[in-house]
Amino acid sequence: MRRYVIWFGAYLALLYTAASGAQVGGNLTKYPPNELRLEITSGENGAPILNPQRFEITTGDYYRLTISSDGAGKSPRGGTQSRRFEAPEFLSNVHLRILTINDIEVHLQSMSFRAIELDEAGEASFTFVPIRVGEFPMTVGPDPLSVKRQVGESGFDADSQTALGVIHVK
Repeated sequence: MRRYVIWFGAYLALLYTAASGAQVGGNLTKYPPNELRLEITSGENGAPILNPQRFEITTGDYYRLTISSDGAGKSPRGGTQSRRFEAPEFLSNVHLRILTINDIEVHLQSMSFRAIELDEAGEASFTFVPIRVGEFPMTVGPDPLSVKRQVGESGFDADSQTALGVIHVK
């Protein structure tokens, strides 16, 4: 019995310590989510253009980010090229809730994903609660394999038709 009381006390102390160091506040289930929209269109050379290029959001608030693409990505040689939204640092610092693509909902409940590939014109969205402050890069560009990069390797590359944006969490 005494061992149980000691372990229970240690567990409560750990919970208190974790809760006191948390950066998230507010009601994490407050509905409806704050709507954010990222429009991806094409420049004259086929490179993606992000509108907006920067988001300002707050920890503890509930958001839905809808990503819309015109599906008109072009490679430097003029061929059609899929686009890929990547924000791995951001996605690892949020509590994900629901991913929706073509009206199909995937209930993630804090699981994660790395990227959303936008092969054709359309929309994808996901809901989330930011849990850490910081500046997180987001990129939209070609599938890494199509430009001889490793799967999951993201980042800005001016020669590969990539656009760069920022998600600022305060």
